[in-house]
Amino acid sequence: MKSSTPHPFPTIGVKAAASAATNSKQTLIPAALAFIFLAALRMGRPLLRWSPDALLVILAAGGAIIFGLSPALLLLAGGLAGLALFAAANN
Repeated sequence: MKSSTPHPFPTIGVKAAASAATNSKQTLIPAALAFIFLAALRMGRPLLRWSPDALLVILAAGGAIIFGLSPALLLLAGGLAGLALFAAANN
């Protein structure tokens, strides 16, 4: 199956050549991070699927980051929500 994601190797090569040609102080860190991100995305793609767990994680992260809620309250709320969601699924 052909991947629609562009390969990062040409990007890293162009960045390295431009840095060498201009004798600049820029680093390859952004290109290396893009390479790592794309590799992780390709490896994890078969595992990505929507589930109630993912929704709970997104809500908890949003509650902690955006609203500044207490992690202890988020853990308690997540545990209760998990009990409700998975108890209903088992019956």
